[in-house]
Amino acid sequence: MGMGQYSLRIENQRFVNNAGNLRAFCDVRIPTAGGDWVIRDCRIIQQTGQRAWFSLPVISWKNEMGEVCHKTILELPPSIKRRIASAVLEVYYKSQAQAD
Repeated sequence: MGMGQYSLRIENQRFVNNAGNLRAFCDVRIPTAGGDWVIRDCRIIQQTGQRAWFSLPVISWKNEMGEVCHKTILELPPSIKRRIASAVLEVYYKSQAQAD
């Protein structure tokens, strides 16, 4: 099932402060013929002076060395992830422009 005939929506964008390079969370709603799929807590990450990037939800933990590790909860085909990332970042940059 491709996403070509469906329009996704970015919902519940939540900006965060004092969280390192993490800038915001959002939910992505993908309407399908069988009902909506919702991917909650997608992340927008941006290092100072660089463009923001999109991340699917992750779980984090500390390993035995005390290092923080991350694992993506949901794997998507690259073309679908690119489409979602593009829509999420478009909404993010529009929100940033309105805030200025």
